[in-house]
Amino acid sequence: MVLGCQEALHRAGRVLRYLGRTPLVAEPCCGIGGLRSWAAASGVPYHACFAHDFDSEIEEFYVSLQKSGVEGLGGVACGPVLGDISLVSSEDLPQCEALVSGPPCQPYAPNGRGEGFKDPRSEIFEIVVKWVIHMAWAGSLVCFLLENSVAIASHDFFWKLVDQICLSCPFFLVEVVEQDLKCVLPHSRPRLWLRGLRRDCLVGSCLPPPKSVSEVSRLQLKLSDFLQPGLPNVSPQSLTQTMQANLALYKALALDAMAKGEATAEVMAVELDRNPLRQYGGAVCWDSIPSLRCGGPKIFLVSLPDLSANPSCWEKQKYHRFLSIDERFLLQGHGAELSEHFRTQSAAMAASGNAFNVLQVALMLSPLLEAATTAGVLTKEGVEKLSTTQLAQLIPSGGPQERPKLQRLSPQETATQGQKRKRVRC
Repeated sequence: MVLGCQEALHRAGRVLRYLGRTPLVAEPCCGIGGLRSWAAASGVPYHACFAHDFDSEIEEFYVSLQKSGVEGLGGVACGPVLGDISLVSSEDLPQCEALVSGPPCQPYAPNGRGEGFKDPRSEIFEIVVKWVIHMAWAGSLVCFLLENSVAIASHDFFWKLVDQICLSCPFFLVEVVEQDLKCVLPHSRPRLWLRGLRRDCLVGSCLPPPKSVSEVSRLQLKLSDFLQPGLPNVSPQSLTQTMQANLALYKALALDAMAKGEATAEVMAVELDRNPLRQYGGAVCWDSIPSLRCGGPKIFLVSLPDLSANPSCWEKQKYHRFLSIDERFLLQGHGAELSEHFRTQSAAMAASGNAFNVLQVALMLSPLLEAATTAGVLTKEGVEKLSTTQLAQLIPSGGPQERPKLQRLSPQETATQGQKRKRVRC
C-alpha cells in the first residue's frame, strides 16, 4: 500500500482503534473487502460479520486469502449460491451495527448496459435497501453507507428507494452525496453515496460531513506515488493500428498544451480505445487516471517531461506503458499483493474496477462512527439494542424527513468542510 494512503487510512481509523475492534458490519456486495483493508491499515483486527458477494472469482479470491493466513474471514459467503443475497431470508439477518455496500453499478454506469431498473442486477440495490430497513428496526444498526455510480441519480427507481428508507426508518437521518474520487486520490471517478445515521447519534440537525484528505494526511497524494518504477515501456508498434493513431493524437494534444503553458503535469493518462477528437472521445487526465473500468483496454501512461524533451524516443521515457494490475489495486486504496490472489489478470482487473475505494469509504464512514461513539451509542462493548418503542421515540415530531436533495461536493467544498469540522475526540 502507498505510504501516504496508508497514513491517511490509519488516521481515519482512529475511531476503530478507540473501539479496539471493527464494528459488526453487514457487507452485501463486499467485493475485495474495503473494510478489511481499512481495518488492516488502522491496526485493528478485522472480523467479517455478514459479508456476501455473488462473483465466483471473488469466492476464489477469499479462499486464496485464507490459505495465505489472512484471518477474520469466517463471516464471508461468496459464490453464485452462498453469496447470492436474494436467497438470504430476512429472519437470517444478524444484529449489525453498520451496513456498507456497493451494489452493482453496471445497470446505471455509462459504460454498462444503461438499462436501469430493467437490468436484473438493479434488484440487488433494492434488496440491500430492504436489509437496511430490517436491520434498522432490529435495534442495533446505527449507520449505513451505500455506494454507486452517479448515473443512478437520474433514475426515479433510485429516489423511490431513498424515499422508502426515509419513510420506513424515520428515526434515521439520510443524505445523498456525490463526490468525485479525485477529491481524495489522483483518480477521476464520480461516485454517489447514500449515508444514514440514527438520530440518537446526531449532534445538531445534520449528518457529520465526509472528512477531507487534508484532515487525515500530511502528504499530498500524487499519481507518481502509486506508479511502480522499473516496469518496461511499451512500443507503439506493439499496439493495434487504432491505438497507435489515438496515442499519436493524445501526444500531439499534450505537446500543444505544454507549448501553451496549459499542462504542467508529470504524467498523462489516457484510454487508447477512444479517439480524443470525437464528440464522445476520451479525455486527457493530467497527473490522475480516468475511471477504472472492469474490462476493455487498459489505461496508458506517458511521461510528459520526457515527451517534451524527445517525443520519438519512447524507450527512454519514464512512463510509456499501460497502468499495471498492481497499480490499479494501489489506486483503489488496497495493497498491490491482492492481485496475486486471482487466477487470471482479467479477473483481477474486473475486481479492482468493481471495488469501491478504501480511503473514500473511510472518509465517508468514519464521521458516522465517530458521531455514534461520541454519543455513547457505539461502545467498545457494542451497541445496546433498542426496542421498537425506543426507536419510535427517536422519530421527530414533524414525522419522516422529506426526500433529501443531492449534494455535490467539489474538491474545494470537501476541503472547506474539513477546515470547519469540529474535531471529535474519541
